[in-house]
Amino acid sequence: MKDLFSKGDILSLKWKILLVLVCLLVAGSIFYLAGLMNSDMANGLRNAQSELQNARTNIDQIAEEEATIIEYIGRYQELAADGIVDPEDRLQLLELFAEIRREHDLFPIRVSIEEQSTINLVYDPYETAPGGPINVNVTNVSMGLPLLHEGDLISLLDSLLDTTGLYVLKECSVSLRNPSQTNFIVLGQYQEAECDLLWFTFDVDPPLPVQPFF
Repeated sequence: MKDLFSKGDILSLKWKILLVLVCLLVAGSIFYLAGLMNSDMANGLRNAQSELQNARTNIDQIAEEEATIIEYIGRYQELAADGIVDPEDRLQLLELFAEIRREHDLFPIRVSIEEQSTINLVYDPYETAPGGPINVNVTNVSMGLPLLHEGDLISLLDSLLDTTGLYVLKECSVSLRNPSQTNFIVLGQYQEAECDLLWFTFDVDPPLPVQPFF
């Protein structure tokens, strides 16, 4: 029986089969690369959408902060003018007491300034756009002086509370230096006043807390 295909036909058929296999391999490679490109494009689109959303969120936050600044800038400027947002200056406070004493011709004023304590300001939990961290600094200041009469103490406190700074009077006591004395004709140091007050300042840019090292 004669062969249906000659040797030349078989060789030609092999090359055609090989060509088909190569074409299938190329097509498969193109399909695979197209899938990778499509996946990369999808990831890129998701990243772009995420960045766009973050940008919109940042823009909204900036707009809210700008509105807050516009709303409270006047009050902040008042606080800055009063020196409340500045670090406390103890030497300036002592000079202030000396100036008040000269102005009202008072007896010498004893002033004791204790160590400053710091409290972190807690925002209202319902505040939608709280600001950055703020520390409230509190210092207890004790003062005492002899009095000719109660008016000396009133003059001192009025002048102190009328100056720049935030001071809150805690308590004052006035006592006779010599309870048995009844002759007040001659001017003298008949009374003694002792007062405690709180000195507040605000730190609007506190240092970052130190992270523990393990």
